[in-house]
Amino acid sequence: MKAATAFAAMAVLWLCPAQVAVAQAQAQARTESSARATLRGTVRDGYGSPIAAAEVLVDGGTLRARSDDDGNYVLRDLPIGVVSLTARRLGYEASARRVRVADGRATADWILVPAATQMRAVSVTARRQVSDQRLEGFRARLDKKPSGYLLSRDQIEQSAGRSFTDLLRRVPGLRVQPEGRNGTAVLLRGKGCSPIVFVDGYASSIGSFDFASIDLHMVEGVEVYPSASSMPAEFFSARGVEKCGAVAIWSRPAQPRIPVRNANAISTHEEITAVLERAAAFMSDDVEQTARILDGGPDVSYPDGLWRSGVSGEATLEFVVDTTGRINWKTLSVVSSTHDAFATAVKEALVESRWEAAVRGGTRVAQIVQLPVYFSRVAESPAELPAQELAR
Repeated sequence: MKAATAFAAMAVLWLCPAQVAVAQAQAQARTESSARATLRGTVRDGYGSPIAAAEVLVDGGTLRARSDDDGNYVLRDLPIGVVSLTARRLGYEASARRVRVADGRATADWILVPAATQMRAVSVTARRQVSDQRLEGFRARLDKKPSGYLLSRDQIEQSAGRSFTDLLRRVPGLRVQPEGRNGTAVLLRGKGCSPIVFVDGYASSIGSFDFASIDLHMVEGVEVYPSASSMPAEFFSARGVEKCGAVAIWSRPAQPRIPVRNANAISTHEEITAVLERAAAFMSDDVEQTARILDGGPDVSYPDGLWRSGVSGEATLEFVVDTTGRINWKTLSVVSSTHDAFATAVKEALVESRWEAAVRGGTRVAQIVQLPVYFSRVAESPAELPAQELAR
């Protein structure tokens, strides 16, 4: 009996290392199976523009992420190893690939190709002619780069100034200083007197001028000339006060008012997706007659500053045209754009556009529209412009 008991004890001692090894292997397997990783990347089109609201998802699973306005996405909680993924976006062909995820993180960038559901691209090759004669001379001087200091609307927006006096403080050779209790004096370098101020081409003041009263959002351009020798002839005054220099302020022309501005393209895309799922709107390949724009539009204007700089690019906008041929402005979003100014130019053109509703089964229906617009000073059509040129 004692011998049997001793033998059993020895067997237990002999089996313990094996059991420990099995337990360790099982624990390691559980750890590896529970190890998770994060995948980051961008989703762009063939011209390098970020695509907003694109989905990157694990095939056969529930894990998914959506790209932001800059095309960036983060897919978390992925298993370690090789993962099958798909990137997709309404209006683009889906792209599938296998990605190896290791060391807790990985990167995967995507390029999506437009699907046939997009409208035929609009090509913009020239800026709109100046309809406001007040600005004709100012625009001409911007192109010629005279001896004065000129600020276009684009430069004003890039300055991030909160007021007109903030903008003037950034002008070389211009000194802005307090005057009295609430006033502001503006002097040119080496001058002891205030410059003459022109507003829309008319001499407004000699001496003190309330620059703080100018709404920066209403200014199209500014010209600063330090002396009479650098000043255009149209700014000479019969009063002979050009020796103090001149500041010319040009107000903006009337701007088309966009009914609704949706800065968040992702929430707008979700709204469009919901409309599509409810069959309240259709894609172009689901209708017999697609929604079409009337009067040969849209009349898109090439942003003046980008045109002068020779910058090419593109913008693709998404929206729903309802059964009455009107744009549902709540659904308007930017799918991709190489420059914000290009997207804004398309939005402003859409305000004036007129549409004919799509037809399905003999009945007018709402349709989701994706409108790509290409901007180039040299190409006659988007196909003639290399992708790398548009991506500049």
